[in-house]
Amino acid sequence: MIIKLFNKIMSPTATMSRAEKRGSTQYLPIFIDRINHSLTSLTYSQANIGLFTGLVCASLIWYRLYPYVNNFDLNAWYGFIFVITILRATLVKIYFNQDNPEPKIKIWRGLFITGSAFGGVCWGLLAIFLMPYVHSSDEVLLLMILAGITAGVVAFIAGLLAAAFAFLITALLPVAFYFIFIKASSDYLTGATVTVYLLFLLMQSTKIHSMLQNGLLLQFELNEAKNQLEQTATHDPLTKVANRHLFNLKLEKAIETAKKTNAKIALLYLDLNKFKSINDIYGHQAGDQVLLVFVERLKTLFKDKDMIARLGGDEFTVTIDNLAQHKNLEAIADDVYRVLETPVSINNVKLDVRASLGVSIYPTDGTDTETLLRVADSKMYSAKRALSN
Repeated sequence: MIIKLFNKIMSPTATMSRAEKRGSTQYLPIFIDRINHSLTSLTYSQANIGLFTGLVCASLIWYRLYPYVNNFDLNAWYGFIFVITILRATLVKIYFNQDNPEPKIKIWRGLFITGSAFGGVCWGLLAIFLMPYVHSSDEVLLLMILAGITAGVVAFIAGLLAAAFAFLITALLPVAFYFIFIKASSDYLTGATVTVYLLFLLMQSTKIHSMLQNGLLLQFELNEAKNQLEQTATHDPLTKVANRHLFNLKLEKAIETAKKTNAKIALLYLDLNKFKSINDIYGHQAGDQVLLVFVERLKTLFKDKDMIARLGGDEFTVTIDNLAQHKNLEAIADDVYRVLETPVSINNVKLDVRASLGVSIYPTDGTDTETLLRVADSKMYSAKRALSN
């Protein structure tokens, strides 16, 4: 039951308001894992500050109480908190030494929550090992230190809400229980105060966790919107390959690089034959499907760094940055014709799709984008006319 509660608390949408959920419906499903990972990494990155502070406070308590408190109990408590702190610090170090902890993020979250629970137990044991034997003035000191430690937890590990809950409950609930039920002259007011303080910290942890996850969600949404705008500005909406604008930018950049390295660039200009007839007879939807199949077949022939672009309609280009790393152009052309030999099946109709191809080479046929494109276009139309004759 507790594990199920923690899992519910750990959900990125658990503390999100209804309005925020409605506003984020478009993006939230694809961001859940990223939010989990970001919150986990954030919590791990801040953990050592809290661990160091806690160990310093524990050392001060040990120094203050050593003269008159049972040394075995005091040393046992301090030894326990020291070992747990070292183990938790080691866990943090191992986490950041991982090349990619994201695939096992649930395990890392679970380990941190477990460590937080043990850390809370260390401070909760104050009520059992130390408070029954200290003076009233030192009792106040212990309560003040405990209040500071638990308040810090809210700031440092609220990114993992279940971890914050585990620490706060195991640290403060035993203290409240001690004052109400175990202390010789029960101090109900102090016990009630500790309980109210615990509830306040739980609510604050929930609020901070909600602010963190909503801030991350907003950041991811803005980045996604930016990426979509960039994609729209530089890529063809149908085939998702580069559009004319990106083609020009990339080719100009490739030419600048080729000038410095004396490399050759090949520009392939392709045009589908009788594509207009396909649109007229079978409709534009069928034409779109043909274009998609055509692009997917082209992708099987060229490397990722070779840019495929759609200039418009059924006109495509392929830019090969370093021609020396490829087979000869005749072989490339043969491969293009070969992948188009298989008919394209659209709505159970097999369409015979062919393409005409023209090639220009930098610097032989031109030294700028416009010239290379014009030469390749001219050669492509010459090939198309020869085919029609």
